Amino acid sequence: MSNYYNESEPIREFYAFEVNDLLRAELGVKSFTEIKDPLNEINLLIKEMIKYSELNDHIPQGIKEQVITIVTQYNDFSNLLKSYNFDLDAQNSFRKRTSLINNIKEWHKNIYSGKDSSTQGAYFLLVYNTIKTYNLSSFQNDKNEIEIIKQELISTTKKAEDLFVQLQSKATEETVQDYALIFQLQARQHSYWSFSISPFILKFGNAQTWLVISILVLSTFVWFAINLNSIIPIDLNKAPSVVTLELLSRLLIVSVSVYMISFCFKQYNVQNHLATLNKHRQNTLNSFKLFISSIDQSDSTTRNALMIEVAKAIYENGNSGYISSKDGGDSSPSIIEMTRIVGQK
Repeated sequence: MSNYYNESEPIREFYAFEVNDLLRAELGVKSFTEIKDPLNEINLLIKEMIKYSELNDHIPQGIKEQVITIVTQYNDFSNLLKSYNFDLDAQNSFRKRTSLINNIKEWHKNIYSGKDSSTQGAYFLLVYNTIKTYNLSSFQNDKNEIEIIKQELISTTKKAEDLFVQLQSKATEETVQDYALIFQLQARQHSYWSFSISPFILKFGNAQTWLVISILVLSTFVWFAINLNSIIPIDLNKAPSVVTLELLSRLLIVSVSVYMISFCFKQYNVQNHLATLNKHRQNTLNSFKLFISSIDQSDSTTRNALMIEVAKAIYENGNSGYISSKDGGDSSPSIIEMTRIVGQK
């Protein structure tokens, strides 16, 4: 209850008794039960006025004073009912009881007809309607404010969702670029060379290292083949077992040399193969952003198809031309199939 009503003696007196307390049931057939409904209606209307007056700070002080006047009028009738003397009124043929009942009924009737029996000018229905109008206006204002807050919240939520999508997209782009850079570095590690005269700088990758080794091994083998008779001479005049041993030694050296040359050049091809695959993966991820941004967001079929092709480009070994498909090994069908299933969902 507001401070204004808390400090009001009529309001405290009004709440001190309920309607049933005023009916004087102990009087039996001479109780006031016949005015129970009018009293209940008036009591509820007054409580409603007090309630809405408390909740709405915009209601003028004059209206609240009129509420106090109406409550005082109600309390006057309540006091008459509580102080009614049965024995004394019986001597007057219960004229006071009849008058009291008629006055309350008349007040109840006048409330709904827009009249008031009070000489204090407390127009019950006018005050009640005024309070309801203020509260309706206040409710509409509150509703408008709530709607504004709702729209602001929706707008803020949409901005937050858009920001989240942008951050998610940015994170995806950065992740794609990061992996593209990783594949680029791996490609350079497998096959790369650069030469600068001033200052003298020579950089090369694994493939170039194996190429140099292959050339050195091949050159050594050619030099050895030219000077084979000098390095491992064969004297046919010696015993057959010695000649056989010398021939086997030559054959072993030539076989090992041929194997080393083949191994070195194969490693050179393997490194070039890996460099080509990683370069292809780098190009795939670099072009992914362009293709994914050109596809409509609602076109999930095309987007899923693109994702599958990107997965295939990354996880499949592919054919670079440096090694045969047999030596290239198997791709990763399980990962590609998983990407296809996720894309369909």
